Amino acid sequence: MKYGIIGCGNMGSALLRGLIVTGAAKKTDIFVADKSNTVRTKLKKKLPKEQIVDARTVAKKSQVLILAVKPQDLQALLEDIAEAVNDRAIIVSICAGVQISFLKKFFGTRAKIVRAMPNMPALIGQGVAALCATSAVTKKDKKAIMRIFENVGKVVEVKEKDLDIVTAVSGSGPAYFFYIIGALEKVGWESGLPRLLARELAIETAIGSSFMAYVNNMACVSRTSMKDLIKRVASKGGTTEAALRVFNQRRIAESFISGVRAAKRRSETLSRKLSCGNRKV
Repeated sequence: MKYGIIGCGNMGSALLRGLIVTGAAKKTDIFVADKSNTVRTKLKKKLPKEQIVDARTVAKKSQVLILAVKPQDLQALLEDIAEAVNDRAIIVSICAGVQISFLKKFFGTRAKIVRAMPNMPALIGQGVAALCATSAVTKKDKKAIMRIFENVGKVVEVKEKDLDIVTAVSGSGPAYFFYIIGALEKVGWESGLPRLLARELAIETAIGSSFMAYVNNMACVSRTSMKDLIKRVASKGGTTEAALRVFNQRRIAESFISGVRAAKRRSETLSRKLSCGNRKV
């Protein structure tokens, strides 16, 4: 299998690293392209120089073609490479807000297209990616694509109509957790803790809590809700209850939900702009 990645920023590089580190592909079976000289220089440390080529060459040689460019750069790229892509190639787009119908305008209605929404923790092999595919993508094809993303984390399959909320929840989600960790760190050092210690306490608490939620979710028999887990921390009349009371009074949960919904609306807006051929997104 020959793999191609066009756009080797954070996510493209994460998928490239996953293919190489896990042994899923030989270096000589991977072709990459990026318009940045800086990125191409970095790629030379990972791949033989003959594997770093232009976008049209990547498109021509690839059986699996991963499009990992910025959404605003996608239309110009597709206009350049569409004719070079093999008819039997599987095209994987990780461009946020880009609908399959938009890609079909360039590759045809029968093209094998997979739309994916990975997230930032893929950079350390702990991501989660949501995939949806056209009917032309066979079960064998789908398994091959899922393995690419499994190299850098978990994979779930969704319907395309759900990808806007997936983008808002898991695509943007890491930033929300960094936001909370940053707030915990800030209140720690502002209250007298050394800054690095406050950061360590916040991060380790986030890791432990996330893992506890994960273990609870995997325990099919004893699975409990997040509210139940909160109750296990918050004893009546205690410190946690005092904090939660303030959060509830200030409607923190409602504000958080409103923010995630705003992210979903933005994803929908990007989709509409691209569908109309507007490259300024």
